[in-house]
Amino acid sequence: MGYIIRHTCNNRIIILKKSSRLLKYYKMNKLNFPTRFVLIILILFNTSCTNTPKKAESIPEIIDYKIIEQWDIPNGGKGKIIAIDSNQNSIEKLKKIGERLNYEAKDDRHAMIFLFNDEKAGLLYHRLSNLTKKEESFYDKHFVAVYNKNINTGFNQFQITKDGLDGQSIVVKY
Repeated sequence: MGYIIRHTCNNRIIILKKSSRLLKYYKMNKLNFPTRFVLIILILFNTSCTNTPKKAESIPEIIDYKIIEQWDIPNGGKGKIIAIDSNQNSIEKLKKIGERLNYEAKDDRHAMIFLFNDEKAGLLYHRLSNLTKKEESFYDKHFVAVYNKNINTGFNQFQITKDGLDGQSIVVKY
């Protein structure tokens, strides 16, 4: 007659008698030394259950922005034109905004979000082909970031252009 020894996730040791399949729970101090040693080894090498809690999903800091325009994307998601205060135009703040936008778009299949540090520049988005030189320069100067996500291709990034489209570009991939 043999025994099946199992360790459960609630730190109980279960010994099943093969013949009757009756479940018996034993405390470690009721077992003889060789059995206790074998059980300890089994417990140490048991990787089938873990008692570690799942890592909590961190919610990025809320950053204020104004939605100038929003539309549905047929693939499933949202497109947006948003504006932030010009005092939030530091690289660190823009990265936090990117983290927030990524979090907000976590369930979207596709997202395209254009970020401006002046609301007037965001309003020019749909007139790009008909801008005067002065309006074009204004638009380029205040275009500070774009967030793109496409679940079909795995593309998910936030591109920061802190000094406008003519400045340096920083890409943050998610």
